[in-house]
This record gives sequence, structure tokens and C-alpha cells, in this order.
Amino acid sequence: ATPVEHIRTAPGVDVITHGIQATNVVVRGFNNIFSGSLHALTDHRLAGVPSLRVNLMHFIPANNEDIDRMEVVLGPGSALYGPNTANGVLHIMTRSPLDSASTGTTISLGGGNQSVRQGSFRSSFLVNRNLGIKLSGQYLAGNEWEYVDPAEQDARGKAIADPDACIAGIELHGIATAEAAEACGRIGMRDFDLERYGLEARADYRFAEDGTAIFTYGRTSASGIELTGLGAGQTEGWTYEFLQARMNKGRFFAQAYLNTSDAGEGTFLLKSGIPLVDKSKLWVAQAQHGFSLYDGRQDFTYGFDYFGTRPETEGTINGVYDTEDNMDEWGVYLQSKTALSPMLDLVLAGRVDDHSMLPEKVYSPRAALVFKPAENQSFRASYNRAFSTPTSLNFFLDISAG
Repeated sequence: ATPVEHIRTAPGVDVITHGIQATNVVVRGFNNIFSGSLHALTDHRLAGVPSLRVNLMHFIPANNEDIDRMEVVLGPGSALYGPNTANGVLHIMTRSPLDSASTGTTISLGGGNQSVRQGSFRSSFLVNRNLGIKLSGQYLAGNEWEYVDPAEQDARGKAIADPDACIAGIELHGIATAEAAEACGRIGMRDFDLERYGLEARADYRFAEDGTAIFTYGRTSASGIELTGLGAGQTEGWTYEFLQARMNKGRFFAQAYLNTSDAGEGTFLLKSGIPLVDKSKLWVAQAQHGFSLYDGRQDFTYGFDYFGTRPETEGTINGVYDTEDNMDEWGVYLQSKTALSPMLDLVLAGRVDDHSMLPEKVYSPRAALVFKPAENQSFRASYNRAFSTPTSLNFFLDISAG
């Protein structure tokens, strides 16, 4: 149902399953509902929902046929990967349409219990030797496992017994009377039907023997039940989209991308009926370069990152902070790798990050000795310090807990 199935048995990976498609994945620390602690990437792009910074892995539009490999970094990796990597990294890499082995069309159909129906396709072809195009899509529908939440039913009973008090309480959140009445009427009303579709388009252009430009667009729309720290939420047409442009020339890499989220018109908390609006955006720009000296015995890698988080919740999630919740993050890093001998490497790295909401800069050092007695063997002694910046929810959450 999602890419998570491929890493369930990977060492150090912990997966919570709480629905046909809903999961939470961690590799360091404790697992939790609505978690974003894992640094999840797809093709160098942050895969989490912007602003909320939650990893809804079923929102990733790439389907099973798209995936080339999945890399799991169990340790902290801020020096190169950037902020929010204190709890490990998951990186999903998809196949390039320039790879002749991946050309052609694949169609997959499936079904199972809970009335699950699913299908996917991937079509990749070469326009010419230097231009490849890929189109892929997926669809999933079914009936979620049914559960009656006592807290939701208790809240529903109170709303039915005293609808005026329920409406008045919701109006305190700046919601109009008609909408408040609608909210009271849907408390605890779970819809167990789920539906999801995803689309992704990608074009790879080889402009030099060692240079490629890649343009990708993806979109996922999902309806169903999502668990949060404030209880279950009913989602209706929650849409996640991204635009990404990246290029590499030799060891130079640069990219810019935009992740967007739109919770749709019918998304609400089941315990309170209060609507949830999320029209957030995440803007990212990154660049990296490297070079070697002394016949490769000394190697340097350096780069910078920018993350611009722009929440837009119309007062439903960030409440009174909705007009002052923009966040900007900047980071620069340098890594040195020195071959002390043919079998012994010294790796030193450092990173500094600045966050618009934090009073001080954050430093992330890294040091390692790597001994390689044979080509397929290595012993490593390393020191790492990584960090995770507070999320938009940590700073600005202002919502009724029911």
C-alpha cells in the first residue's frame, strides 16, 4: 500500500501501523502518532507535509514501480543532511527515465480484504538519447478498520443533549454560527471509506556527459481517517503537491523545490467537529560542491541550505499566531576527508544553522576514523552531534483539544 512495506524488516526501523495505509516510522527514539521526527526524503526533497512536518508516507506520490532504492541512516546526520536529522534519515530514490533498463510501461492491479482495490502504472520512455520522460500514478480505495472512540461518542452525546452549548463553545474559536452548528452535528461521525490517488511526472535532460537537469511534479489527494495528538481527524480531499527542479554537473549539485498542502474543505477533528485548514507551503533551495587534492588523498565537500516555512491555517490550527508564524532557516557546512593511509581515513565536518525563531545559532560537529582492512569491510569510530528545530506546531499551535 505504501513504500513503508519495503523497510519493515530493516535493522533499527520501527513502524507503527494504524490503518490500511497509515503508518508512523522512526529509527531513533520513541515512535508516536503524527510523528515527523524521522528526516524523510524522496529524491533529495523533504517528503513530510509542510508546516505540520508530519511524515504521512502514503502522501508520497511515487509508486512501487518508481522506487530504485531506499537508504536508511540510523545515526544523527546534521553535518551533511541539515537540521531535523537527530532521529535518523530515510531517503527514497526513484528510477531515472534516462536509464534504459527502466523504460517501458508497467501496470499493476490488486485487491484484498477490507474491500481494498488498488492499481498503479508507470510509463517511461526516451525521447532521444539525452531526454527521458516518466509518468506514473496510483489509486487505492477500501474500508478502514472500524473503531468506536469512547471520547468521540461522549462528546457527541453532550452535543446532542445541549446543542446550544456546543455551538456557543465552537463560536469562541471565531467560527460562524452556521458552521458551528455543522461542526456540532458531525462530532464522532466517522467515515470509514478511504480513497487515495497519486500522480507524478518527471523529465530528465542530460546536457553534458557528467551533467543532468531533472524536473519533477507530484500530487497526492487522500480521504480517510488520520490520527493526531488531539484525536482522530476526518480528512476529505487533502491534497499534497510539489514542484522540484534539480541539476548536477560533476560534483556540483543544486536544487529548488516547493511543497504545498491543502487540507480541503471537509477536514475536521472528530472529537470537536472543528474544521482544520492547512494551506501551508515549504520553499527550499540547496547547493553542494566538492573537490579533491593530492591525487584524491584530501577531499572537501561544502554547501548551503535554505528552508522557508509558510503556514496558512486561517486560525484553525495556529489560532491567534496565524499572522506571525513564518519561519526561515539557513545553514552552511564543510566536510573534510583525509586519507591518512590506504586503509585509514579521517573525516571531519561542521555545520552552522540559523533559525529565525531561535535566539542563537546551532553548531553540529562531526568526526570519524574509518579503518578499511578490505574493500568490503570497515570499522568506524565516530562522534556526531545533530539537532532538530522546533516545528511550526511547537511554536504556534493554538487549537481546542476538545
